[in-house]
Amino acid sequence: MAREMGVSKQKIAERVQALHEFNPMLGFRGCRLGIVFPEITEMQARAIFEAACNVKKQGIEVEPEIMIPLVGFLTELKAQTKIVRETAAKVFAEKGVTVKHLVGTMIELPRACIVADQIAKEPSFQFRHQRPDANRPGHEPG
Repeated sequence: MAREMGVSKQKIAERVQALHEFNPMLGFRGCRLGIVFPEITEMQARAIFEAACNVKKQGIEVEPEIMIPLVGFLTELKAQTKIVRETAAKVFAEKGVTVKHLVGTMIELPRACIVADQIAKEPSFQFRHQRPDANRPGHEPG
């Protein structure tokens, strides 16, 4: 991998160590990970768009649906969507083909349930409420 990326093995090892967490279920995940390390969002989006372009060149129509995970604020969604759209434009220019796609989020967090009306205003947007139990802490008594 280091050779393919044109960096030292030491640099790869340092990056792996920097991304290590004791318990990743405690908050530093989802879109926040992509905000702090935008290269992760870009890498994932690039993989999706390159694959979609390759398949389309084989004559198969595809329409990827890219979901930004664990959004709690509209600004988080906008920041990650911007990276996805910029990456799509780069890949489409490189591949000489465009692919219709959707970018959206699932409402997975209690805070997102409370501000879903704001999050839903994002243009060209796919909106899903995936976990019915996510909204309980926002409006039901304990």
